[in-house]
Amino acid sequence: MKKEIEQDFAAVFAAHADKQLRAQQVATEKKQQEQTFLDDFNAHCAAVIRPALDALAAYVQGNGVRAEVEETKAGTESGGAVRPASIGIYFLIGDERLVHHGSHRDRPNFTIQCAERERKVHFFQSTIAPGRGGQSGSEGTGLLAEVTEEFIQKRVLALLKKILL
Repeated sequence: MKKEIEQDFAAVFAAHADKQLRAQQVATEKKQQEQTFLDDFNAHCAAVIRPALDALAAYVQGNGVRAEVEETKAGTESGGAVRPASIGIYFLIGDERLVHHGSHRDRPNFTIQCAERERKVHFFQSTIAPGRGGQSGSEGTGLLAEVTEEFIQKRVLALLKKILL
C-alpha cells in the first residue's frame, strides 16, 4: 500500500474514533441532564406536589369523597419496559359494589409524570369510574416550575367538577 493511501486510511479511522468519542460524550451528558431533571422532579414531589396532593386528599375526604395519593419511582419493569416517575391523586367513586375490585388506577385521577428526556412534566387525567364511563388521556405538558400548589388545586378542582357534577 502506498504511504499516501495508508495515511488516508489512518485519517479516516482517526476521524471515526473522534466521532465515536464525541457521540459517547454527548450521550453521557444527556444522561446526566436526564438524571438531574429526575432528581429535581423527586425533590419537587417531596417539597410541593406530594404535600399539595395529600392536603387535597384530606380535604375531599372531609367532604365525603375517598381519595388516595400514589407515587411511583422511575425504574424498569420486569419485561424491560421503562416506568417513569409519577405522582397522582385517585378518587374512589363510582358503583360502590365495584369500588373494592380492580386497581385504583382504574379510578378518576390526576397524575403528573416526569419526562426527563424532554425536561418537562406530563399531565394525565381520567374521569372513568367503575360502573360508568368517562374519558382518559393526556392533559398536556409543562415545566416543573409551573407545578405549584395552586396549579394542582385548580387541576383537581376541574377534575372533581367533571366527576361529581
